[in-house]
Amino acid sequence: MKISPTHSIKTWGVVSALALACMVAGAQTITLTNPGPNLGAMNYINNFSAGTVYGQSWTGAVQVNDGASTFYAYCIDPKTGTQFGVANTYISSSLNNFLNTPAPTTTGYQQQFTGAGYNGATYGIQNTTLVQNSLTSLFSHAYSDSLTSSVKAAAFGFAVWEIMGESTYGRIAGALRSTGSDATANSDTLELQIDAYLSALSGNSWGAVNGANLTTATSYTYTVYYDPAAHTAQNFIRVTPGSGGGTSVPEPASLALVGLALVGATLSRRRTALA
Repeated sequence: MKISPTHSIKTWGVVSALALACMVAGAQTITLTNPGPNLGAMNYINNFSAGTVYGQSWTGAVQVNDGASTFYAYCIDPKTGTQFGVANTYISSSLNNFLNTPAPTTTGYQQQFTGAGYNGATYGIQNTTLVQNSLTSLFSHAYSDSLTSSVKAAAFGFAVWEIMGESTYGRIAGALRSTGSDATANSDTLELQIDAYLSALSGNSWGAVNGANLTTATSYTYTVYYDPAAHTAQNFIRVTPGSGGGTSVPEPASLALVGLALVGATLSRRRTALA
């Protein structure tokens, strides 16, 4: 017995509806709060234009709650302010999707880092493969180390900002510049830690990072929380133990494909039974 055209149309209508439902579910908005305590320090950073005007900016690991758990996350767009507690501000995404979905179809990295306040000639969008590889290297080797002190958390946060907006990593070499906590040419503990992380990252040499052996790499899942609308909220990245470069939530497209595969398998079995 053959399946009628009408039956087929109805069946694929179900498939389409299922796929759409999966996609909507995967893009559910999230409200983030900041229960604290945070881990970091004040840091003198210039105006991102390679000038000499410095302002004091806090950087470090932020304590975040997504409604299900509390965890440390790092800011990945230093030129945007926080919007904690604002309802339905964020959606979650894999790091790969956040970096590589092209503008203007998303407010991900490629749109945000070419938007207002960012300038590729000084501090702005970079090659996304370089960004992802560098973030993965930094987190896999040094994330746990960064949570052992406020100074290390602040230095790690600065290194994350370097990766997001520059292609050459250095505390004083590019547009994003730091003079540590004293705004002078004298090196302090924060400056030394920033230099140590960036030197290890640039040379892929994690054996002696300011006295710490960070050669062991941990595999993490990378999740980005970002503003899906006009990018008024500061974005964050979190890691959880798992497969490096993955995502802690199902992607909308992946959910849709799973739905299609399940329904397809069902149709195949029904055709066999009715033949």
